[in-house]
Amino acid sequence: MAATGGYETGYRHIIHVAGPRWRDGESGEPEVLASCYENVLAKAQELGVTSIAFPSISTGAYRFPVELAAPIALRELQAAKAFDRIIVALRDPAAIRAYAHAWER
Repeated sequence: MAATGGYETGYRHIIHVAGPRWRDGESGEPEVLASCYENVLAKAQELGVTSIAFPSISTGAYRFPVELAAPIALRELQAAKAFDRIIVALRDPAAIRAYAHAWER
């Protein structure tokens, strides 16, 4: 994980994290994904960030099933109390459905 300046994005910081590659679900991927969210949130808090946006970590090229990733992400994000606003930025209709379904649970 690394934090950089926002440069010309309009954001003060960008926090980069490499999520887990999906293998079989038995290689610790869910725990690693949860720790990615925890670590980014901790770094953001350290930087004094009060508003943060996330993509769905690892559900693209790393092939983590979005229906399994969504509840993990939402659990970690809901536990974060130090932020005024947390946004999950999704574009893919399947991801939007998976996160909506996880939110309803």
